[in-house]
Amino acid sequence: MGTLTVSSSTKLCSTCSLWGGPREAMAPYPAYFVRFDDCSKGLCMGGRFNYAETTCITVCGAWKKWDVLR
Repeated sequence: MGTLTVSSSTKLCSTCSLWGGPREAMAPYPAYFVRFDDCSKGLCMGGRFNYAETTCITVCGAWKKWDVLR
């Protein structure tokens, strides 16, 4: 297990507003990076995997930038 950091424009579940998993927006505000555990899982809340548990690195076409990253 490890920690990953990705750019706020990387289209992964970890940067999507529809994902309910654990993550942290990093300073400066507005945040440009997101940090998360590399095996994090969370509930998809409206994307292609709606109501299914996905990993932080899952990708789908319904990606919407996480509000705190705007």
